[in-house]
Amino acid sequence: MDVNQNIYTLKQQGFVNIGSSILEKSEINELSDLSKRAYLKLPQDHDDHIRAIHGGEGVRRLPQHNPRISELLNKILSDNALKKILTSVMNDGYKIWGVHFRRSCPGESGLYLHQDAVGQVSIAISLDDNIQGVGATFFLPSSHWIPDSLKKLGLELSHKLVSPLRFLFSPLSSHKGDVSVFTNRTWHGRLPNNTNQEHDVILIGMFPDSCIYGYDEWSNEYIESIKDMELNQLIEYPKHATIFSDRESFNISSIDKNIFSLNLENPSVTSKKKQSFRLFYTVQLLKLVMLIKKLLSPIVRLGRQFRT
Repeated sequence: MDVNQNIYTLKQQGFVNIGSSILEKSEINELSDLSKRAYLKLPQDHDDHIRAIHGGEGVRRLPQHNPRISELLNKILSDNALKKILTSVMNDGYKIWGVHFRRSCPGESGLYLHQDAVGQVSIAISLDDNIQGVGATFFLPSSHWIPDSLKKLGLELSHKLVSPLRFLFSPLSSHKGDVSVFTNRTWHGRLPNNTNQEHDVILIGMFPDSCIYGYDEWSNEYIESIKDMELNQLIEYPKHATIFSDRESFNISSIDKNIFSLNLENPSVTSKKKQSFRLFYTVQLLKLVMLIKKLLSPIVRLGRQFRT
């Protein structure tokens, strides 16, 4: 693993696949099997069950459902190379706010183009081979450097528009066991699953120590059971943290300018970054698509009324 190259790619592109060198092959298979089993055993009325309307079914607080999952995730999160990558964008003291298992089922339509919370960085652990990126997270490379937010630009494309425009985006192509890292400011969504195969991933949401957007409430018994793991320190809720509001009302003056993932919210920083021709023209094309959609909307509504 070339750590410096991975850091460079993450900062420049907004996402990077660092490969599967952390766990042994047998451990990767074990993590995959145990995670899928936890999902299948969980009743749909359980508090930890994630319904499909939230962007694919899944399980909240995944490691709490099996002690061996905790051990395997702890091994990944304790890896020095991964920690160096995470520290490069969040500095020391970063925290986990959620560890979720997510499944892309056959026929799912995907998820709209969006950005997540201020300062957030995520880890994705692929639980099966998905070279084509079926039902996977997709990105617009380097879009985290665009000064204006996606919402402000009015370019939060629905999944119906994303599908025919997927050639503009880069899916998170991965082998089983691959670990990827991305900044959640990078424009992203989830591709549809038009196959008969399910694809599973573990998503770990993280924030710098100076901010957090809420956190999963782990049981006291679980916290006690992992007291000797590094995972325990990562999910410990930082009582001093500042809970930022949404991106549109975010106070730039409140950020720690030494933290990469937060400093991306500062237009005086991002505006200095020269955009590639591809990124510039992709954004212009998306603006044109949204303009055409806006102009056609009244005609479409009129047609629906006429048919009824």
